[in-house]
Amino acid sequence: MSRGHVWRTTPPAFGSFRSGNRNRYIWLALLAVPVAVIIPVIWVFSRPPPAPPVQDIGTVVKAYYRFDPLTPPSRLRRPGSIYHVDGSSVRKVCEATPEVLDGKVDVSDTISQTRQSEENSQFFLSGSFVHALNGRLAGARVVTIEYGMKDVVISEIALAALRKIERVLMSEKDCDDEVNALLSANQKVCSGYSSLTASIVYKVRFDRSSDVVAQAELTDVIKKAIEDTGNGKISVRNAEEFVGENLIYGILLSSRCLVIDTSPGRTSGAGTPSLPAPSPKT
Repeated sequence: MSRGHVWRTTPPAFGSFRSGNRNRYIWLALLAVPVAVIIPVIWVFSRPPPAPPVQDIGTVVKAYYRFDPLTPPSRLRRPGSIYHVDGSSVRKVCEATPEVLDGKVDVSDTISQTRQSEENSQFFLSGSFVHALNGRLAGARVVTIEYGMKDVVISEIALAALRKIERVLMSEKDCDDEVNALLSANQKVCSGYSSLTASIVYKVRFDRSSDVVAQAELTDVIKKAIEDTGNGKISVRNAEEFVGENLIYGILLSSRCLVIDTSPGRTSGAGTPSLPAPSPKT
């Protein structure tokens, strides 16, 4: 460093205010630093927090939990049953009864810290939904409908156990016939090995000028509007809170779906379907 630059690293003596341009610029710069720091801090704390993204429940189930969404959610899509898969539609073909599933289903009894954070996330039904809803209401105006997933439970069956369940179900003639009929029609048939159960709590935020009596009278309209979106049956806690309790919102299907058994000695179009043979090693 040259002698002409030494002043940049040497603070002035206490009380040595001079009229020279150099020292005046130094002190102005020192005074400007706290102001430059304070202004962004004030701006950060004074501005409103960004609104959460608008999402539907299916998006949350897929993005947060990596499950295929069920529309509408229900209590009927348990793991272990055999399903007909048609695009995003999943229909049950053969029911896995509690007796068949006994001792084979693992249920999460703890939730990871990450999932706890996700459960605390809040989302909003779309603005277009709220706008359409307000067109059906009188005497009350809905500003937003916020919702969150609570009490999330994941049930899962090991794939080896799933094979045993398939054999039990396919030993019944009605199940065997229906599965073979679907496979003969080139339809996709798979077993479910995992499901996601949760409760959804909806919180309705009304405009402050809305009449309280009108809010209470319109609960049935709001309830039906939410159910009509495909979010399943919900119950009313009060004029501002609705809940869908303990419904299955997501499912995961086995990647090795059923195919018709064409091994020698089997009657064409009949018999127990089997899993596809593994690809030959190259």
